[in-house]
Amino acid sequence: MTPFVGPGVGRRRYARCRSISAIAWVPLMGFAATFAPSRILKAASYQSGGAGMAGTAADVLRFLEAIRMGGSPILKPETVGLMVRDQVGAAAGTLQWGGAYGHSWFIDRGNGLSVVALTNTAFEGMAGVFPTDVRNAVYGWKRR
Repeated sequence: MTPFVGPGVGRRRYARCRSISAIAWVPLMGFAATFAPSRILKAASYQSGGAGMAGTAADVLRFLEAIRMGGSPILKPETVGLMVRDQVGAAAGTLQWGGAYGHSWFIDRGNGLSVVALTNTAFEGMAGVFPTDVRNAVYGWKRR
């Protein structure tokens, strides 16, 4: 992934359409979730596991394609094999994820697809109608 922390690195790669110092409060089940995109530029920020991983659409797609093609050079084939095992009843061989800042992606190994959508729509882009509509557009389905 693209490094966003370092001398002059992050600010030129971060989306120019929004202030990186903005803090937003987004409604979530009767509460408010706090979004602070500028934390990606702070080396001392809590890394929160995989949460907070950042990159451009091209970076994320390159990462997903490596996984789709077996993992090299970032993962062992055995690791990818465990990742694509049916864990929750999804389509066999398909991986999918979304994040609170509004991104979603899926890998369909059977059809040779890696799809990534990066939005600024918070939860809608992660788990709303949008990711379903993207999937339906990719496969040519109509909304049910």
